Amino acid sequence: MRTPSRKFRSLGLALGGALLATGCGADSEPSTAQIAPRNVVLITLDTVRADALGCYGQPLPTSPRIDRLAAEGVLFQQVLSSSPNTAPSHASILTGRQPYAHGVRSNVGYALPDGIRTLAEALRAHGLRTQAEIAAPVIGRHTRLDRGFDHYRDLTSFDVTLKTVEQRDTEGRALRIQRQERPAEDITGRGLEFLRAHRDDAFFLWLHYFDPHASYEAPPRFAELVASPYLAELRYVDEQVGRVVEEIARLGLKNQTLLVLTGDHGEGLGAHGEDTHSFFVYDSVMRVPLVLWGAGLPAGRRAGSLVRTVDIAPTVLDLLGAPPLPDIQGVSLRPLLAGGNDDLGLTAYGETAELASLFGAAALRFVREGDWKYIHSVEPELYDVGRDPGEGKDLAASHPAEVARLRSRLEALLAEAPMSPAGAPVSVDAETLARLDALGYAGSGSSSRIDAALATLGTQGIDPTTTLGDLRSFVQAWGHFRGGRYAEAAARFGALWARHPASAPVLFGLVTSSRMARARPEIVVPLLRRGIELDPEFTPYYLDLARTLRASDPAEAERLLRRAVAVEPCAALPRVQLANFLRAQARHEAQLEVLEAGVAQCPDSSDFLNDTAYALATSPVDALRDGPRALELAQRAVAASGGEQPSFLDTLAAAYAEMGDYERAVDSSRRAIALLKQRSVHERVLAAFERNLERFEAGQPVREP
Repeated sequence: MRTPSRKFRSLGLALGGALLATGCGADSEPSTAQIAPRNVVLITLDTVRADALGCYGQPLPTSPRIDRLAAEGVLFQQVLSSSPNTAPSHASILTGRQPYAHGVRSNVGYALPDGIRTLAEALRAHGLRTQAEIAAPVIGRHTRLDRGFDHYRDLTSFDVTLKTVEQRDTEGRALRIQRQERPAEDITGRGLEFLRAHRDDAFFLWLHYFDPHASYEAPPRFAELVASPYLAELRYVDEQVGRVVEEIARLGLKNQTLLVLTGDHGEGLGAHGEDTHSFFVYDSVMRVPLVLWGAGLPAGRRAGSLVRTVDIAPTVLDLLGAPPLPDIQGVSLRPLLAGGNDDLGLTAYGETAELASLFGAAALRFVREGDWKYIHSVEPELYDVGRDPGEGKDLAASHPAEVARLRSRLEALLAEAPMSPAGAPVSVDAETLARLDALGYAGSGSSSRIDAALATLGTQGIDPTTTLGDLRSFVQAWGHFRGGRYAEAAARFGALWARHPASAPVLFGLVTSSRMARARPEIVVPLLRRGIELDPEFTPYYLDLARTLRASDPAEAERLLRRAVAVEPCAALPRVQLANFLRAQARHEAQLEVLEAGVAQCPDSSDFLNDTAYALATSPVDALRDGPRALELAQRAVAASGGEQPSFLDTLAAAYAEMGDYERAVDSSRRAIALLKQRSVHERVLAAFERNLERFEAGQPVREP
């Protein structure tokens, strides 16, 4: 029995394609001014559905500044993303390619393959300075979306501020919790610094705002303006976007700058039974805003033609007069800017296979042409979104010819697509997974299962709509986890695990929440062993099991750590944990062998360069120390990090000290401590750096115990 779709009516968001004139500006005669920008500012609003904005019909006061931006520029009324997931959708925005052509199919386990040119690479080659401010780990450097950026500041950068919220524990005590995301103010602040520093240069600045993503925790004054927690987050981001726009105008850059504001995907908010996103492809999660502003664009223009987020990159390059990207599915939207042709006849495409990994359900794909939208699954669906924007009435049974036509169009799209370069699936190190885990993303599942589900148009697996009850339990379990209610999360994951004993994402949630709930080893160890059986390539289970067995069975712990290193030779945590394990056993030669092997296998890993340099500079075994090599590796690590990492500067100081150059050792150590003091770090961390500085000032090297 299929769960019927239902229109999204909560919060007054479902207003279809109709626009309110208020906030968006009325249609005006197209401007004859030449559109010739020198600069580009790309703003991506994570998890923002189009109808959450006033200029797309939202009656609540969510976006006064974005509404004004739309009134002064060009608003596209019908814009569809390629994926309801952050990494694939941003990959499409930056490459002009659909997911089947760029190879990034999910948030976890994928990176942009080599050989696919990005918007940033094209703009840098065109002479622009490039910088990105990234708010969440889901599109951190590990996704390789940083290609083409001179500076890509994400959560691995030391000089960022993390979002802090107040919660209460089970006894009602107030707690300050640090989230694994950067707040909008930090993104804006860094963006303004860039604009001021490069006002005389041609530049490309990408600002990624993550705040409207669950959990919704807007600053209190915004919650007072808008009662909905989700929309309050959007009102907060709207204020920050306004600051960026005001600074562009204040610096006199408006007529030289093309500002593009869009979303990566929307949020279900209960539509079709989906509370968040990632799992279905209805317009609640696929329809996003797109506004172009500045650089001679006509004011108040509203383009009604169906467009896609893959059209953003080719449009930007066209307007700047830069060479186009090769082998893309996107097209330039320039013809829509002047108000002439308002129908480009485009076909929109989107996909997700998260439920295949989670519960063994079939993958979902859609194509849309005009008002007809076809969803390809076990039970095909067809909607006339012009008349039924909430996708409440499935017309597949009554319009078989339209179903057949759009299925054929879907087959043609996939057949005509350029082959995606091999190598998109990648392992994700445990540190990144811990960050994603804190956002509820780490349970996205394995790339192999997602790849298998999307390999053909066959609909293997159960009907995704039959999993709604378990999906809601899964999302709620992660909600309990983010709220610090670990025992409740473990109980809910445990119930799901009993029903889905082959679901790796459910098991991951159960293991993670059980750990945080301080479950006994006899409960956790069998779960970890089962996890290794389910996914032998998933190294966090090896590391967790090794940590559990370290005291009781050190030989088994070492075997597990070495297996993790073999699976992920270039991931930082497995090799570093093995090296630390060996050091704790005073096996210093074996420790150095493990680190040197990391440098040999992964010469671009700044973590391995740093850790090897520190061991060479500070080993308690005289025969193992090598000052010149320590200095060489430390200098490479510092250069790779742009001098931003205090630990790398501390290592450089230790290497200088081993070489007898205490003046430079003191200088490097002081730089490290100055960086530490810019952020809130634990007193013990700062004290360790200061002890090293005292040694250098006294003309003494560092010796690790």
